[in-house]
Amino acid sequence: MLFNSDTYDAATFAFNLNEIKITDFPADTKLCFRVQSIEGKKKVTLCVIEASCKGSPAEAKQQWVEDIMHFKENCQVPFKRMKPTGPTDVMAAKKEEACEEASSEN
Repeated sequence: MLFNSDTYDAATFAFNLNEIKITDFPADTKLCFRVQSIEGKKKVTLCVIEASCKGSPAEAKQQWVEDIMHFKENCQVPFKRMKPTGPTDVMAAKKEEACEEASSEN
């Protein structure tokens, strides 16, 4: 998920990490890279702000790319829906089911 600021209510949009690719941004390969969906419908260019770097901006950019790729390749757990186990879970499951039915009717 990408945010416009440091608050969680400022989300721009989200990517499914399994469906992204990262490339250098041609206009500034030293400081910027592009994250985009495989089909290219969603894309964002991210750039290192030189003034905020303690070291080399190019190294900071490379670290961002490596961190994103590490998270993509090594930190995902497949989602597995669990069966309800208690009364609260059963009520939540019924509420979710009702919401899904209502949204499919629209």
